[in-house]
Amino acid sequence: MANLQFIKSETVTSGSSNFSVTNIFSAEYDVYYISLEAGQSGNAATDINARLLDSSSAEISNSNYDYATLRHTIGGSSTAEGRDTSQNKFPSFIGLASRTQANASNGGSVYIYNPFSSSSFTFVNGNSIDTLGAKGDRYIGVLRETTSCTGIKFIPNNGSATLKTFRVDVYGVK
Repeated sequence: MANLQFIKSETVTSGSSNFSVTNIFSAEYDVYYISLEAGQSGNAATDINARLLDSSSAEISNSNYDYATLRHTIGGSSTAEGRDTSQNKFPSFIGLASRTQANASNGGSVYIYNPFSSSSFTFVNGNSIDTLGAKGDRYIGVLRETTSCTGIKFIPNNGSATLKTFRVDVYGVK
């Protein structure tokens, strides 16, 4: 059983065009667990993209992100696969979505491996649930560069959307 060590919690409570959580990855842990709650979006429903942040909190936007996702309908038989290489972000990060309805809430969890290491790639795997769309997602990804990362930035996929409520809890895994 993993031993989780609390690192940080951050929450957005007003309209924001993006949301960064900084100074969360360090040499103390190789593996991190992040719990996410994407609540209400401001003016448009949107998937949530993510980029890792380097040691100066700058976005890593090189086209070195690869990912694959499997989306399945809850209680149904439909599934959809998505995958791509050489992206400049993790698109639709773990399938997380934000909705315009009041009290909307979609949750997810992700493990991030080796983000602080400057000698290995950073890997992610996680899952999410879209309660309004009755869908669940499984997600894997890799940042194919050896940049030391210290944070993560969440960006609405819909450029006109804002994040009204969004919560991130970060833990180190011992």
